[in-house]
Amino acid sequence: MGVSDSKVRNVEISEMLNFAFAQYETEQLLSKNSILGTVEIEKGTKKYVNVIPLDKVTILNKKGNQKKTATYELELGKIKAPIKNGDVIGELIIKENDQVTRRIGV
Repeated sequence: MGVSDSKVRNVEISEMLNFAFAQYETEQLLSKNSILGTVEIEKGTKKYVNVIPLDKVTILNKKGNQKKTATYELELGKIKAPIKNGDVIGELIIKENDQVTRRIGV
């Protein structure tokens, strides 16, 4: 950038961001409320609870290119009561082309 005027710098940054947003798009794989499965609770009043991600899951694709193939797997341990809504009970592992790109609590 190397300019001393903040207005010029802001215009250049805006142009760079516009270029980037024009080149890429996000694809949502899972919403924050997606039920990924159920897990058994040891010594709980409820026998099973739903497993949901703590955040939405998206991937970044370059526009005009073939969309990436993303897969995910769950890693869950034994769950003992008491647990409450929002407790992390495992991990959702996101893979693109067999490489781990993100880990999200579930």
